[in-house]
Amino acid sequence: EESNWVAAHAFATRHRWAADYRAVLNLEAIGAGGDLVAFQMGPRAGWLASALGDAGTQRGSVFAHDLFQIPGFPAGDDFKTLVAHAPHRGGAVRVTGVDFATIEAGYHYHTPLDQPVDTGGYPQMRSHGEGLLAKTRAAMAGLRRELDAAAADGGNGGAAGAAGAPPATQL
Repeated sequence: EESNWVAAHAFATRHRWAADYRAVLNLEAIGAGGDLVAFQMGPRAGWLASALGDAGTQRGSVFAHDLFQIPGFPAGDDFKTLVAHAPHRGGAVRVTGVDFATIEAGYHYHTPLDQPVDTGGYPQMRSHGEGLLAKTRAAMAGLRRELDAAAADGGNGGAAGAAGAPPATQL
C-alpha cells in the first residue's frame, strides 16, 4: 500500500502520457476475493457504463461512489487521484473511468489468510484477468465512439470529447 497515491499522482501530472489518457479502469481490493464489483464511476461516464455493460459487467453500486464524494472522507485510491489530477483542457473534465474491487472475504484482507488459493484460487484470478481484458476492449470501443462523435462535432460533442480531443485513430 502507498500513502497519498503518489505513483498515480506522478503519472497524472508528470508522465509523458499524462496529456493523452482519457479513461481509467482501476482494480482495487476491499476484500480477499470474490467477483469484481464496479463501485465508483468518474464524471461524464455514461458512455463507459454502457460500453462495460456490453462486456458483461454484472455487479455495481453507487453507494461507495457517494461516500467517496463526501468532503474529507478518509479514503481514496488511484482512481480518484488519476481523475482528479488529470490535465484539463479549457476547464473541461476529459478523463473518466470506473473503479472495480473484489469485496468478499474482507475478514481475510491484509491478514496471513489473504492468499489467492484460499479465496477462489487461480481459476478466479484467471477469470478476473479475462473479465478485465473484455472490459478494457469494451471501454476502448466506447471511447473510440465518443472521440469520433466529438471530432464530428468539432471537438465539442460526446461525453469524452473535450476540446482538442484526438481522433480515435490516434489511440
